Amino acid sequence: MDIDENNKKFLQCNRNWKKRIERRAMKRLRLEEQQDYALNRVCTLLKKEKLRFNNSSSSSSSSNDSFFIDNCEMSDQVEIFAEGENNVSNELNDLNQNNLNSETELKISDHETISNEDANIMSSETNTDDDSEHENIDAVFDNDEQKERYITLSLYEWALSGGILSMSKIDELLAWLRPVFPNLPKSYKTLLGTSDNINIINFRNGGQFWYRGIKDNLDGFILEEYLQRKEKIEIDINTDGLPLFRSSKKKFWPILGHLVGTKNEPFVIAIYFGTSDPSDIEEFLQDFVNEAKNLIDNGYVRNQRTYDFSIRHYILDAPARELIKCCIGHNAYASCEKCTVWGERSDNRQTYVDLDAPLRTNESFKNQTQSHHHKGVSPLLRLNTQMISQFRLESMYLVYEGVFKRLLELPLVLKILPENQDL
Repeated sequence: MDIDENNKKFLQCNRNWKKRIERRAMKRLRLEEQQDYALNRVCTLLKKEKLRFNNSSSSSSSSNDSFFIDNCEMSDQVEIFAEGENNVSNELNDLNQNNLNSETELKISDHETISNEDANIMSSETNTDDDSEHENIDAVFDNDEQKERYITLSLYEWALSGGILSMSKIDELLAWLRPVFPNLPKSYKTLLGTSDNINIINFRNGGQFWYRGIKDNLDGFILEEYLQRKEKIEIDINTDGLPLFRSSKKKFWPILGHLVGTKNEPFVIAIYFGTSDPSDIEEFLQDFVNEAKNLIDNGYVRNQRTYDFSIRHYILDAPARELIKCCIGHNAYASCEKCTVWGERSDNRQTYVDLDAPLRTNESFKNQTQSHHHKGVSPLLRLNTQMISQFRLESMYLVYEGVFKRLLELPLVLKILPENQDL
């Protein structure tokens, strides 16, 4: 039988089961509403009978003998109270009888029951649905092994879907399903194929490095529509320091990638862990540069077809650009990444006043024309990276933490300064 037809039949079965569950939920909701109404009705009757009893007691007492009640009057009061008690008990008996006719007799599990009325409604409404469901299930799955294989695959896709999901909850779900499907994995590690053999590289500075790779991430994406539209793979790269705790120097330096033209979340290419920043940039970028060079030269292969691969931009903040490009810090004399202006000290600040300085180019960076701007040779040059045009200047330090912050403070400074004092 065709796989698509099997999937359609299974989806139809799934929809029928959802309808049955919804009907059960609505029926239980109606029963709960009836029980709440019955409880309110009983409380109302009790209040009325108590009021009648109190009124009868006050009217039967005489003015002379306020503390005594004769036998006849007492018997009348007892009869009134007994009548009220009988009304309440009859009401409760009627309600209990109705509930017994519709309440829990068909047991689903140790904690959940279903009413006879619910079962009758389900059996009458879904009799034909059950037959079609069983026929569809039999048509989709030839044996129990195929059912278990489908359940395992469905759980695998569900566990990898979006959202926050605890691995312990997956283990708990597997434990619940295993009595019905004995061959299910016992742990999420087996279900997801998590490898215990993780390749951790120890750096010379004491840090640790794990590399997953670009191709491994791309192979896990659904790229058919993307490749049909763009006919190539194009990604952006980011890396930055990420402190883990306030009371510790431990930090991550992840290398992240993002597929250009999609709304996908960034994917992890590699992670460095240590108490300081990576000290050897060659050691930090070696695996990334080797794989990226192979993909750029040979392309990315998908479904026996080769697609061009390229890196569009490196999106980094100023400290990360200093590390990756092996250039001087952003407060140095020759720190400008877009031109060769030489800084000047003014009022204990580094200023760059020459607005007509020659622009820095990809070729001049590669040749290190201004030697004071460089601290070494970046490994990215092996990828023929355009070290000026491919690096975007982020807005955090240039705008929000830089000149824009000072512009916001300027009116306050002008207001505080005396009129005869220059800024």
